[in-house]
Amino acid sequence: MKKVVNLFIFNLIFSSLIYNCSNSNDNIADDNSEIVDDSSYLVMRWDGTLFEIGNNTATISTYGSIDGISSSFSVIYNAVVTTKSSIYIIDREFTAGDSSIIVYNRNTNLSTKTVLDLSNPSFGDFPVLTTLDWDENSESLIGIVASNGGYPESISHVIQIDPLSLKVTNLEINLGQKYIISTTLLNSKLFASSVKPSNYQFEDLIEIDLKDKTYKSLNFNLKNTITKLTSNPLNNLIFCYSLGTTGINPNPDLPLLGNSAEPFILNITNGEYKKLLPDTDTGILSRTSKPFYDESSGNNASFMFTRDFSGIMEYNSENSEITFIDGSNWDELKGVEKCILTSIRK
Repeated sequence: MKKVVNLFIFNLIFSSLIYNCSNSNDNIADDNSEIVDDSSYLVMRWDGTLFEIGNNTATISTYGSIDGISSSFSVIYNAVVTTKSSIYIIDREFTAGDSSIIVYNRNTNLSTKTVLDLSNPSFGDFPVLTTLDWDENSESLIGIVASNGGYPESISHVIQIDPLSLKVTNLEINLGQKYIISTTLLNSKLFASSVKPSNYQFEDLIEIDLKDKTYKSLNFNLKNTITKLTSNPLNNLIFCYSLGTTGINPNPDLPLLGNSAEPFILNITNGEYKKLLPDTDTGILSRTSKPFYDESSGNNASFMFTRDFSGIMEYNSENSEITFIDGSNWDELKGVEKCILTSIRK
């Protein structure tokens, strides 16, 4: 069941969240009317099984599967990106040292797996693909390649990947020794969060200009590590999570290994940030899965939990509305890595 609440009055009514049906004018469902879905989320489990989750009923059903995914998927932070026609997934074979991209065709439901050619000497020894984003302007994939198997001391480079041939082009942007854990593309600029190699604490949020081939650090006065970045291209806002050292299941020494996290909005234009649920203990169900921005609804969607809720949180930056899709009965997704891939309009 979907529950909806306005951000400005969240603290007053969290204990009695309002039930919402999207086809009701006053957001209150008639007891005699049937709740129907006007869209659904496509979610992938770590083994490639796809599930469809209704946005209003919260019902879950099997949608299909993506073949060829190895066990390494669950430890890659920015492993999935989706377009209108395809889903692209980073897959790595740690024993062989290869980086592959699995392409799932949403029209045919067929998938192919291609090993990337990362033999460019500039990438160093044992280069691996660590992040992936879709650039609507160039209609290509943008990724980060890290040397030495992607370990914290790696040197990171920005690349472009042809979505059809999967040919790799070096964009000649050397980020130096940056351990990148999350990225999002916003109006031809790639934003990346990095942590310190020594202790995995927050190091930097950088803005990478793909046209000028330059990058710079952004000052948001953030103390905790931020991850799970996604963005709204219409208002220069980045939705993310700040990993906590207190709250639900924290890990103060290694926050990347804890579940405590707070949802944030970062305003790239003015450098301001805002906590979305400031007085509520929150956490993330999946440390490495990436949130999804749905153009059709304007919602940023992610798996999260509070002390009273577990499921998908939707945040709409246009009207500051927060919506919860209850996942307490999603037995198929419990205890495994999962990722929101895309939204399916009815």
